[in-house]
Amino acid sequence: MRPSLASLIAFGLVSCAPFDRPPALIRVAQAKFGGGEALFRGKLEVRNGCVVTAGTHPATVLFDPDVALVNQGTGIRDGRRDLTIRFGEPIRASAAWPRNNGNGWSVMEIERFYGTNIPDNCPHDEVVRLDALEPTE
Repeated sequence: MRPSLASLIAFGLVSCAPFDRPPALIRVAQAKFGGGEALFRGKLEVRNGCVVTAGTHPATVLFDPDVALVNQGTGIRDGRRDLTIRFGEPIRASAAWPRNNGNGWSVMEIERFYGTNIPDNCPHDEVVRLDALEPTE
């Protein structure tokens, strides 16, 4: 059975519609780091209802347990460091890339190790664990 043109257009409009709820903030159950450590410099943004790194290959971001959304989902607050970071603001952070370009740990291994769940609508080919976030100039 072939879908009608109207149903394809409706599906396209729904899939492009913005989320009307705060983004998914994925927090780890424990502050484990895992993977190789690196320095992240860039920005965070919300895509498809997920907090991700900005750029052409967005990565799902895993945060510490004490990071929370602020201001109706326009940024995050690191409770441990008492810092607020708005989405789109340049930052730097410690980073571990358990999944990079579809390689590395499987999503199931990441979820098990960190005690979290990565929603289906978030990127699964790129996953980064960020810690010690701070704004940069």
